[in-house]
Amino acid sequence: RRRATAAELSKGGPEVVGRGPQVRQQVLARLRGCHRSRRPGEEPDSQALLETRAGLEARLGLQVEEIASLARLAALLSGSERNRCLHRRADLQLEQGESEAAAETLEAALASDPNRIETLQSLADAYQRLGRPVDQVRCLRAWCESGAVDQLATPLLRLAALTGEGRYREAAERAIGTVQPYLTRYPTGFAQWLVAASFAAAEVDEVAVVG
Repeated sequence: RRRATAAELSKGGPEVVGRGPQVRQQVLARLRGCHRSRRPGEEPDSQALLETRAGLEARLGLQVEEIASLARLAALLSGSERNRCLHRRADLQLEQGESEAAAETLEAALASDPNRIETLQSLADAYQRLGRPVDQVRCLRAWCESGAVDQLATPLLRLAALTGEGRYREAAERAIGTVQPYLTRYPTGFAQWLVAASFAAAEVDEVAVVG
C-alpha cells in the first residue's frame, strides 16, 4: 500500500486537525517521518506541511515539539506572518519556563514587524520577568513611539514607575484626561484606557532606577 507523500499530507491539514486524537497522532507520526527521511539536496521544508504539523502538535499539547516546528516554519516566512509565528513560539517558550529563549524569539519577531504592539508589550513583560530594566525601558519607549494613540498611556505609566521620571506620568495623565469623560459611558470602547486609568490610580510598590 502506497504511503502518502508530504505534499498529500499537508493538503489535508485542516481536516486532519479536526479529527480525533488517534488519527492526529498517526498523521503526525507520518509527517515527522517525511522530515526525517528528507536528505540534503532534496525537496526543502514545505510551509503547508509544517503548518499542519505545528497545528497537530498544538492540538495534542506537544509544546516542545511545536516549538521546534515553529522555528522551522518561521524560516520560510517573512513580515507579519513570521512575526505571528515567532510570537506563538515565544508564548510556548514562556509556558515552558524558558524566559531567556522567549525574549530572543520575541526580538526576532520584532525585527520582522517592528511596530506590532503585542510583540513590544510581550517583550517588555519578558524583560520584566528577567529583571532587565534597561531592555524593558527600551521596549516601552518603542511602544510609545509606535503611533498607537489608544495604547500610549500604559507604557508611559510603566516608564514612570521604572525610571522615576515624572514627565512620563504627566504625559500619561494628560492622555487619560482627554478620554476621561467617555470611560464610564463607553467602557467597552475604551478598554485599554481603563487599564491605564487603573494603573495610574494604583500605588507603585517598587521603583527600579535605571542608569
